[in-house]
Amino acid sequence: MPKIDEATIVELKKTFGGRLYLLTDEDGDDYVAKAPTEPEVERFLQDGGNKDGNKLDAFKGLAATCIVWPEDFEQVVVDYPFIVVTLGNKLAELAKLHEKVKAKKL
Repeated sequence: MPKIDEATIVELKKTFGGRLYLLTDEDGDDYVAKAPTEPEVERFLQDGGNKDGNKLDAFKGLAATCIVWPEDFEQVVVDYPFIVVTLGNKLAELAKLHEKVKAKKL
C-alpha cells in the first residue's frame, strides 16, 4: 500500500476536520481514521458486545465508518480481513477504551 502524502492529509482535514489520526501498521502501511463518535461506539457494542453478536462484523462496521483513507479500504479488507481487528482495537483506544486510569482513595 502507498504511504499517504501531505497534500492528501490536507484534503482529508478539509473534508473531515481536525480530529484525524494517522495509523501506521507494523508493515508501514498508512491509514487515516477519525475517532469513533458515541453513536458509532454504541453500534459497535450492540453489534459485537453480546453473545449473539458477531465481533468481526462489529469491527468491520467500526472500521468502515472511521477509516477515511485509503479510499479503497474495502478492498484492503478483502485482501487482509484481520486488518479490521487490528485497526478496530486502535480505534477503540482513540475513544479511550484502553485509557489507563489511576485511582486514589480520598
